[in-house]
Amino acid sequence: AAQKDWARRSGTERGRVLRRAADIIRERNRELSVLETYDTGKPLSETLYVDATSGADALEYFGGLAGSLTGEHIPLGQDWVYTVREALGLCVGIGAWNYPTQIACWKGAPAWACGNSMVFKPSETTPLCALKVAEILHEAGLPAGLYNVIQGTGSVCSALVADSRVDKVS
Repeated sequence: AAQKDWARRSGTERGRVLRRAADIIRERNRELSVLETYDTGKPLSETLYVDATSGADALEYFGGLAGSLTGEHIPLGQDWVYTVREALGLCVGIGAWNYPTQIACWKGAPAWACGNSMVFKPSETTPLCALKVAEILHEAGLPAGLYNVIQGTGSVCSALVADSRVDKVS
């Protein structure tokens, strides 16, 4: 239900929220990196420099792009056509175990920039990081209902991708 209101907002407004989330992730890089280390078992020396930082980069990039996703004027001889970009609606993201923070941001950022909502199903072996990303997104101003994290095994994925309300799967 929150997706329709989100899609009506300007791309610039959506972009501000994504850029705020990127800033928060960068401010909390150490905290997020420790969580990612606990979640995945990767060394802290890797998570401090790759995982949350790359997720913040995706949020910042798509946040900056959001205001320019408006449409085009296309000349057709003496006439012209104007296109308007419209949100798809509900997107599903399915995460892998190896970069849970990064993948949650990589899958969500383009969807939110374009006015969509996201149901994200992280790997059942690394369930914590996507929840922390959700907390940060809400703190940054993403309305409730636009990023929903669902935990579970492969049967949850099957149900998500088969649901007729889902407009896009990543």
